[in-house]
Amino acid sequence: MIQRTDFPPACRRLRDTVLALAAAVGFVPMARADDAPAPIHVFAYVHDEIGASDERLQKRHFAPWLKEMRRLLPERRVEIHLRRDIPGITDIAYGKVGALFAWRSALEASPLEGETPGVRTAGRYNILLVKRRWVFPGAAGAAIQNGGPYAFASITQGASVPAHELGHLLGAVHAGAARRPDPVLTQCASLMWPEARALPSCWDYSETNAAQIQANRPDWDPQGPPPAPGLPDAEPAYTPGHADPL
Repeated sequence: MIQRTDFPPACRRLRDTVLALAAAVGFVPMARADDAPAPIHVFAYVHDEIGASDERLQKRHFAPWLKEMRRLLPERRVEIHLRRDIPGITDIAYGKVGALFAWRSALEASPLEGETPGVRTAGRYNILLVKRRWVFPGAAGAAIQNGGPYAFASITQGASVPAHELGHLLGAVHAGAARRPDPVLTQCASLMWPEARALPSCWDYSETNAAQIQANRPDWDPQGPPPAPGLPDAEPAYTPGHADPL
């Protein structure tokens, strides 16, 4: 099929108007295949203990993050894919050191690798949403930054924790976090602030971390280069949180 690209001015104006209206209502259209930047696919696995509906999870835990991603990466398509009720994946035990690496192994060994995009597809990021207080002792979230795109996030510790862990997977770091005055909250912290609930979230990434995310290349292999022989497995980045009652 031959695709026409030399649209007359009137058609181009109509196209631009449609795209502007779509952006205004929060719809991010897919760019043409010949010039589209690599999309970002987040596969959010919902632990069996979570009873919240997909609609509630999307609205509360991902909609603000998607808004921030549209601000930082307006040219890139970002999608959230919720997955439930997968034996060995969404019922995995956690709350102990090593759980994240065990989940990574289970996910990579599962038939889900045949999904589109597959588990190892560049631009895919995997996160397990859980409900108990800690994903590890003393940690509200954890991400493997140098061993593949995998993270745990406790939604009990606040809606910003999944956004924090996805920030790690996209290259953001605690050291780049910032806090600033806020006319309503007095003071708020950017999404990569290292302690959950220490301050209200500003629901954005600092300028430093925004630059890190914008420089991220999801079209590269998210697994990264293989570790040098003899080196230990990648260490997760922990997100400590307060022992708030559930």
